[in-house]
Amino acid sequence: MKTDIVLLDTHVWIWYFEGSANLVGSPVLENIKSAISSSSLRISEISLWELAMLESKGRISFSRDCLSWMNRTFEVPGFSTVNISPEIACLSCRLPGVFHGDPADRIMAATAIHLGASLITGDSKIVSYFKKNNYKVLEP
Repeated sequence: MKTDIVLLDTHVWIWYFEGSANLVGSPVLENIKSAISSSSLRISEISLWELAMLESKGRISFSRDCLSWMNRTFEVPGFSTVNISPEIACLSCRLPGVFHGDPADRIMAATAIHLGASLITGDSKIVSYFKKNNYKVLEP
């Protein structure tokens, strides 16, 4: 049986590993836990950059340095990154229909679409786009 990949948007990655109240009682927690147990929980490589950018601008902070925080999350078995492949890079510039211009969001969306993954995001613009185009999306 093929396991579905679950891709976390950057903010959901942070929420999950920081134990945020934003996920308390959310049904997506079971999706995340199931994906970890089946080694199919992922983030796009663009999330590494996005998290580092948010931290460097003071928009988020951690109890340890940014690199240590990232590396600590990857100690969890079943969680890893997805490379920005040539296919994902090209798809991010050719998303069907109308998608906003944020490059990180475009790469995130293209990654989920290319993998046929379920994207977990609280970004209403991405949720709306995915639902309109029948892509897999889950909201916290």
